[in-house]
Amino acid sequence: PLRGVVGRKPIHLIEPDERKNVTPIDKLVIDLGMPAKRVKKLVMVGDVITFGVGFERFGKNMAVSRAFDDKAGVWIATRVLETLAEEGRAPGDFIVAATVQEEIGTRGAITSTYGVNPDVAVAFDVTHATDYPGIDKTKYGKIVCGEGPVIARGPNINPAVFERLVAAAEAEGVPYQIEAEPGVTGTDARSIQITRGGIPTGLVSVALRYMHTPTEVVSLDDLDATVKLLVRFARDLGEDACFVPGMGDAVTEDDADAADDESAAQMQFDETGVE
Repeated sequence: PLRGVVGRKPIHLIEPDERKNVTPIDKLVIDLGMPAKRVKKLVMVGDVITFGVGFERFGKNMAVSRAFDDKAGVWIATRVLETLAEEGRAPGDFIVAATVQEEIGTRGAITSTYGVNPDVAVAFDVTHATDYPGIDKTKYGKIVCGEGPVIARGPNINPAVFERLVAAAEAEGVPYQIEAEPGVTGTDARSIQITRGGIPTGLVSVALRYMHTPTEVVSLDDLDATVKLLVRFARDLGEDACFVPGMGDAVTEDDADAADDESAAQMQFDETGVE
């Protein structure tokens, strides 16, 4: 990797009327600190650049890093699988996909879901925290870092999956928040839901401040709580699980507790498994 700095003309050399505007990208340069001939040998058109910002903890169990969207989702997915393995697995098969190109068309979700064809799916992502100055909570809702995972509800979300996620959180004693999504979500859930003949889909997110900046902020407590919720959701699935709204009984906290009993019925899925 080559380390460089983003540079532009100093304010003293910028015309007064230009100072009022954001500097366009074609007026910025990346200074690698070496002669132009050397740069041409080392750098090719299309090479990737990124902000060189690391990971730091601060405040009350908070963390800051670039790309928590969606590194947080990959970490959660990995820990869910590890926890299920440590606790003796769970009914059925569970598959995790770390998808690509979500921001430009949820392309990885489309191909992954088509290939796996799961019985039920949950997308893991981040959502906008609104617990800092300048955010209109009456417009965007109240989402707070440190107050638990955010469970989405709306037309992109299967109602039965939503109810099961809430039941899992309550059974585990995990604090949770609910977010209204009136249309398609800006996550992989939008494509998972309409793959093949339709997949019952849920969405669980982590509250995140300053999305798509080099200094994204999350609560580490929220990450741990999200893992607990999803593990419980997975373990509570049974072979009689129904995701057609109105066709199955809603999952209650007592139902979720019963799943921990060793005599609880085991389910069998076809080889495509469950995500």
